[in-house]
Amino acid sequence: MHIPRNVTLATIALLLIGLQAFSQQPRLEPLPIKDALAALSFSNFPFSLCPGDEQWIAYQLYDVRRWTRRVGKYGDLTASGVPTLGAGADIWLTNLNTGESRNLTRGQGSNWAFSWSPNGRYMAFYSDRDGRAAVWLWEKATDRFRKLSRSIPRPFMYGHDAPNWTPDSKKILVKVFPDEAMFERLVAEQVADPPKSTEALPQIYHSAADPKRAETSLTLRTDALTAEEVPDFKGDLALIDVSDGTLTTVAKGYVPAGYRLSPDGKKVAFLNAKGASKAGAAFDLVVVSLLSNKSTVVAQNLNQGSLGDRLTWSQASFDLTPFAGIPIQVEVRFSTDGSTLGTQGTAQGFWFDQVEVTNASSIRCDAQSNVCAARPAEVSPAGDPIPLTIAKTGGSYELRFSESAGAATYNVYAGTLASVRSGVYDHDDAGSLCAIGDGTPGDEFVTALTALQDGSYVLVVGANSSGESVYGQATAGPIPATLTSCP
Repeated sequence: MHIPRNVTLATIALLLIGLQAFSQQPRLEPLPIKDALAALSFSNFPFSLCPGDEQWIAYQLYDVRRWTRRVGKYGDLTASGVPTLGAGADIWLTNLNTGESRNLTRGQGSNWAFSWSPNGRYMAFYSDRDGRAAVWLWEKATDRFRKLSRSIPRPFMYGHDAPNWTPDSKKILVKVFPDEAMFERLVAEQVADPPKSTEALPQIYHSAADPKRAETSLTLRTDALTAEEVPDFKGDLALIDVSDGTLTTVAKGYVPAGYRLSPDGKKVAFLNAKGASKAGAAFDLVVVSLLSNKSTVVAQNLNQGSLGDRLTWSQASFDLTPFAGIPIQVEVRFSTDGSTLGTQGTAQGFWFDQVEVTNASSIRCDAQSNVCAARPAEVSPAGDPIPLTIAKTGGSYELRFSESAGAATYNVYAGTLASVRSGVYDHDDAGSLCAIGDGTPGDEFVTALTALQDGSYVLVVGANSSGESVYGQATAGPIPATLTSCP
């Protein structure tokens, strides 16, 4: 087949142009080691938005060039107290609107495990920026740093224990060494020999090009602490006042792994390490009341992974609307606030801490016998010789009703007749008269003066320490208790 000369020349010309363009492109070359080491890397510490000013997000980056030699019995801390996951770290901020980023901690020492205050004004974190690991605070408005306490943070194993803030942003909960002597002893001891094992474990080596960073190989831990190692990881849980740095110990003598403040800031839960068991790393779940300083072991020998950080608080609620007007019983299996109902010890089931029941009246019951204390008898029940009557006296109304057996006082609730005609009781909205005393007990009736609006209905109930009497019956069934009952 004959190819026209002009087509052949055009093809050759295009080929020459393509080769020339290709020759002008930059050549790919290996990345120099110094450039690779200069690249910052993300940690597995979570990103965190600033509360109340969510244009700012904080995160933690590593600079491997600033890693320093780990020392001590377990080789998990630097001489200044920085844990494995904090070495060479800085805290960065990025503005999500503008893209502006900055190194907040500016490479001064290692800075790790940060936590925003709930009001967004502060950030607590750990740092050895002055030569020894401690708790530090950054104030967002002034961009200033200050050291909160000389106490040395005590990480559990690898070191991602972050400070916990109280809801009012006035204090932080941290885990620290019981004393400086324990820290000095652990970092002074030689790195322990790798644990003997029948399985092949990887060996980690670090380049000795820089004598300051040279170190012997370390065996990667793949198991839980042994019973012999547990005492070396003891730490105190303490609250630090942000205003003046006052430190108050709330739990001592434990080996806390993960720890969390309750949402209301009144209690702290933590997993206390006990060492390896046949099923894996074993922990006890402990709850401490910050009001009474009372500690309770809620559950024992839990398997929660070697780091013991699977811990969180949650709030549960139950809709009991179908039981309106019907007595029900709530059994509390575990409690930490001194009002335990139900069985403690080895019993399993839901754990309720500070049960709060709303829109209902409470009855005291004995959990062991399931016997409930007696409430007062119904006031002026149907057919009673002394019915509830209302008589106008001056600008007020006089109520007359029967005495209630077992009642210490009486509560009066008012509602609107219009609501009753539509099948709805609204005596929680129309005011109340609480804790009326019986001036002449034993005469079978009680009188009280109250102000009522025209077109109202009235309910009177007896009350004692066990609760209120029943509200009576209507054609549609039991009358529901008031939603805003008298105290």
